[in-house]
Order: sequence, then structure tokens, then C-alpha cells
Amino acid sequence: MSEYSTTIRILEIKTNLEEFDGHINKKINQNLLENLSKEEYRKLLIDYLVHLGLEKIQTNPLDVAAMHEMQSKDVKSFINKLQYTPQKVDDLPLLLVGWYHIPPAIARLVAKNIIQDKNMEIYTDNKAQKWIKLQSTLL
Repeated sequence: MSEYSTTIRILEIKTNLEEFDGHINKKINQNLLENLSKEEYRKLLIDYLVHLGLEKIQTNPLDVAAMHEMQSKDVKSFINKLQYTPQKVDDLPLLLVGWYHIPPAIARLVAKNIIQDKNMEIYTDNKAQKWIKLQSTLL
């Protein structure tokens, strides 16, 4: 155990950005550790709050990462490509990994989310392969 240890008890977390920043700064000023800079302590405290929040709502971190990726420019541009170039359903995770360097486990979840999107159309060709494209009614 480090000679510099502290206990932080947080009873209420402010959600308004200014209130949240004030809350974090107040905690930093009260509990500043000698071996950490104010910025390092701020990052540590915010990381802890995020971890605590995820733990309390029992969210799978991979699901959180997949939802984050669904909002990324890369995935949005990939979905736009599906307007013009349908792709094999089984190839979606591989394309996300190869083209955008998304980690494989997250790519599989992102692909699953794309497939479940109501704006996507899945069809089977004459060789029984499933393909996915953005619905033509949205073009």
C-alpha cells in the first residue's frame, strides 16, 4: 500500500458540465495527492467515476465501445458505402477490422448493430448468400 492513499466518497454526481467541473475541482482541491499533478488527479477521478458508473448499470464495456464506434465517422462512412456497394453479411466484421482497424470483438458487435438497423435491407442472392445494403427508399 502506498504511503499516499486517500478515500474519496462521492454521494452525488453533477450532470451539468459546469457543475460537474466544479464538483471535480472541489474534490481535487480537497484531496490533492502529493505525488500526482492536478491534471493527473482529475483524469484519475473522472476515470474512476466512469468505471463506477459502468459497474453500477452493469453495462458490458464491449457494448459501450460498439455503440461508440457506431457513432464514429468511419462507421458512418461505411454505412454510406452500403448505399452504392452491397456487402456480404458475413464479411461486415472483416471489412470493419481491415478498413477501419476496429478490434475484432468490437467489429462483430458493430456489424450486428448494422445488420439490426431498420434502415438496412438484407437479401439473398441466387447462390443463397446474404447481402446487406442501405434501403433504396433512403437514397
